[in-house]
Amino acid sequence: MTKNDFIKLIASKEPQLEAYYHNLPEEVFQDTELFFHLKLFLALPEPVFLVWGVEPYFLPNTKALKYDGLIEHFSKLKAFPANQSQILLLENRVFTFEFHPIDEQQPHFQKGILYVKEESSTDQHDAQILEKLPVAACIFSTKELIVTAANDIMLSYWDVGKNVIGKPLQQILPILHDQPFIALLQNIFRTGEIHTSTQAPARLLRNGMEQTLYFDFTYVPLKDDKGNVYAILSTASDVTARVHLNRKVKAEQQQFLDLFENAAVAVAVLDKNLVFEKANPFYLSLVNRTAEEIIDRPLLEAIPEIKGQGFDELLLDVIASGKPYAAKSERAEITKNGALQTIYVDFTFQPLVLETGEIEGVFVIVTDVTQSVIVDADNKSKEATLQSILENAAAGISLFVGRDLVIELPNKKIVELLGKGPDVAGKKLTEVMPELLTENQSIIGILHGVFDSGIPYSTQDSMVKIVHDGVLLEKYYNFTYTPLFDENKNVYAVLQVAIEVTDSVLARKKIVEAQAALEQAVDLAQLATWQYNLKSSTLIGNRRFTDWFKNVDALDAEYLEFQKFLENIATHPEELQGKTDFRDERVKIEPQTGKKRIIVSAVKISYDDEQKPEYISGTSQDVTVLRQKEEELEKLVAKRTKQLEVVNSTLEQTNQSLEQSNKALAQFAYVASHDLQEPLRKITTFVKMLASHLTEKDSRTEIYIERIINSSERMSNLIRDILSYSQLSNGETKFVQVDLNQVVSEILADFDLVIEQKNAVVHVTDLPTVSGIKIQLSQLFGNVISNSLKYCHDSRPPRIDISYTAVTGDQVTDLNLRADLNYYQFTIRDNGIGFSQEYAEQIFNIFQRLHGKLEYSGTGIGLAMCRKICENHSGAIRSSGTEGIGATFDIYLPALQS
Repeated sequence: MTKNDFIKLIASKEPQLEAYYHNLPEEVFQDTELFFHLKLFLALPEPVFLVWGVEPYFLPNTKALKYDGLIEHFSKLKAFPANQSQILLLENRVFTFEFHPIDEQQPHFQKGILYVKEESSTDQHDAQILEKLPVAACIFSTKELIVTAANDIMLSYWDVGKNVIGKPLQQILPILHDQPFIALLQNIFRTGEIHTSTQAPARLLRNGMEQTLYFDFTYVPLKDDKGNVYAILSTASDVTARVHLNRKVKAEQQQFLDLFENAAVAVAVLDKNLVFEKANPFYLSLVNRTAEEIIDRPLLEAIPEIKGQGFDELLLDVIASGKPYAAKSERAEITKNGALQTIYVDFTFQPLVLETGEIEGVFVIVTDVTQSVIVDADNKSKEATLQSILENAAAGISLFVGRDLVIELPNKKIVELLGKGPDVAGKKLTEVMPELLTENQSIIGILHGVFDSGIPYSTQDSMVKIVHDGVLLEKYYNFTYTPLFDENKNVYAVLQVAIEVTDSVLARKKIVEAQAALEQAVDLAQLATWQYNLKSSTLIGNRRFTDWFKNVDALDAEYLEFQKFLENIATHPEELQGKTDFRDERVKIEPQTGKKRIIVSAVKISYDDEQKPEYISGTSQDVTVLRQKEEELEKLVAKRTKQLEVVNSTLEQTNQSLEQSNKALAQFAYVASHDLQEPLRKITTFVKMLASHLTEKDSRTEIYIERIINSSERMSNLIRDILSYSQLSNGETKFVQVDLNQVVSEILADFDLVIEQKNAVVHVTDLPTVSGIKIQLSQLFGNVISNSLKYCHDSRPPRIDISYTAVTGDQVTDLNLRADLNYYQFTIRDNGIGFSQEYAEQIFNIFQRLHGKLEYSGTGIGLAMCRKICENHSGAIRSSGTEGIGATFDIYLPALQS
């Protein structure tokens, strides 16, 4: 506000004072120090303009006097609302004032002109004064609190109109009857003392609804010349919003203070020479120093270990440039407990600038983020682990981004389920799986529905037609589609989790089919099924069970007896002794016909988690006809038994004759082979002698001689093998524990020269001990290993792998093994010439060979002997092979001979 502006203001308010204020010194409007103190002088009853300043300027008037109340009042104010009429009551006198700031850009700064005027009091004048006030105001007269004047602001607080003027406050606002305001006003009439309250709660009606509001209000007694209170001036301001805001601010401040109190924030101030001026406890703790070790000491002297770490250079650069510097997660070395320790900090270096623009130092804010850095590193590791888990999850996971359903972040499993190759990321789902459209499948519509609604969708056992390797297949999946939202709460993608359940769905279908077939079989077998609940003592069954055990009108005796039998199981579970299955047989007499019916029940007991019987279920069958057949069969069996005794007697005589014949045959085979060996040796010997005495031999003669010798040797081997084969039936039959590791080791020792010549590799796992005849087991494994070495492939060194596994007889159904015995399955696998699978059985026949005698040596008896040895041990042998690849022999021997 310039001096001319001020003169215009005076002229508009009090023209007669224009000349006086026109002559005021110019420094009134220029000297800033003039406005720092308040001294108020007032010339009454004339209105006056006051100028704030060290030296007061006031209206010269012979009636001027010092008014301490006004001085005290205005000296407590921090600022005046600009250009607004205000009301002031002091010692039963009413003043109005206005504040006009000199600087309009700083309307609340106390530098300006104050216009003060004392008002006379009449009802009409009071109302006019109150209407000018920017706050709610009213006047109550007499102890009945008659409202003689009230401005529109007060009436709006009360939610009433002008028609309330002249009425008692209690009639206007009956809601105040249990609030303190009526009593306060009546007390002021008695005491004559001013009452002021701030942020006082008041319950008032607004639009017919009771609300709690908050007010700053003052009750000022108006007194007559004798000092008696004749009225009360009430002023009020609605501060409800401020109360709520203050509460919010206090809550936020408290929250901020709590956060600040617990935050690891270090603060320090250094001068331009990097000397510490201040450091808070967090900073001292961070650098592991006391205030005495830091304050008034240079940085590198107080914390020498940071020399060379670059912090002092950064600080000097901030001082030189005047530009702040900030960094995050910087590494620092600080001495703690006598040793350098690595910490990580976020820091800001802020230059401290004087009004002259000179840099006087640096404000340092440091946050210890060591733990955060460690956690971040750990989180990155965990994130990588999570990514690996998702990538290798058993469920197919991917994102469909946008309504075009672009595939993003597919894991290995979803790529496998789609079966479209690895390059599906970034492609539209309909591009990767056009069959979703061509086959009119619902998946695209479902995904669009999730985009539109933002609601997750899941389904179980959903069938999808999908093309794999050019073939359209029906697969079953469990799907979950979850919408993902952006910051605007809009769906930007859908997360898919898919698990293929084709096998389980098909298995359930088979179970349903099997259950249907079972029900049909039960019906065809004329079985009755039932279940007895031991806890509720209820017995239920199918129609056939009901027909057997219930009359039309009442339960029959057999039914009651059967139920009693089941109840006895429930009340005496100790009799079960852990049983789960048993049988029951009872005779039922049909009451109408007297016919006897024999019913057999297969009973099964189910136990709860505490191993207490819970259910008894079973199937029952009418075996009356079967029992009759059994009786007839028993008679027939008795008759046939007598006939069988006669046949057995004859068979025993035949067996004795057969044994004698076998002994004679074995003796013959031995004698024949022994007698044949001698002539063959002589033939071989004489041919060799003849060859040595012939001085001149042509090539044809040498060929003949060689053929005679070879034929003699093959005949000798054949006779020897026939003798060995015949002895398998009549040799040792005593079984002992045989360590097959030792047996195979001895065999390999015998073949060590052949193994070395052929560069063969033989790998043997640790083998078990079995019950058997050692010499026969040596022949068995020796013949198979010999064949693997003999029939090796020309293009690769032989490899033989010998291993075993334990099996039961009922697991091998095609070799007639005993189901009640445990077996060892020995597998001998080679990489030799192999054979066609059609010869897998033929090679075990005696004298059967798959190759000519000139290609591979042998008599064709070795594998026949192997089968005979396995049969002697209640075992079996079989082979499999692939021509040019190799052969495999599986030998089954009992773990323990019966």
